[in-house]
Amino acid sequence: MDAERKEVPRKFAEAYLEKCAKKDYTPFEGFNISKKFERVITADSLRKSCAWIEKKYGTVRVKELVSVHTYSRPADFMDIFNFKLETEKSKEPRFLHIGVYRDKNFIDVPFYFDGNENYLAARQKKYRQYKKKNK
Repeated sequence: MDAERKEVPRKFAEAYLEKCAKKDYTPFEGFNISKKFERVITADSLRKSCAWIEKKYGTVRVKELVSVHTYSRPADFMDIFNFKLETEKSKEPRFLHIGVYRDKNFIDVPFYFDGNENYLAARQKKYRQYKKKNK
């Protein structure tokens, strides 16, 4: 994977967190964002997401790319980039997972904060907890 491809999700994450810090809820510019994800990051949802991030983590900064995972199904042409975060309020490691399609680097869901480095493992763990709870 080339360095330019790795920079796309990093720059998006930094832009997202910068918008939160400045309380700027305008649309993102300069990124290929899927239509599905554009519907998720409206001004209202961005405001709520930023408030949640501020309340839970305080100031957040992207530290480094720790891994990239690919879905095992060949029909999915998406890589999940996992970034380690530095947070003001949480001393435990936190990660941001960003989905990026291989075609023209479109950014899509997942855009997910979690304590697990591997997004797919985090989703499986959450699913197991849900199944156990609803038995």
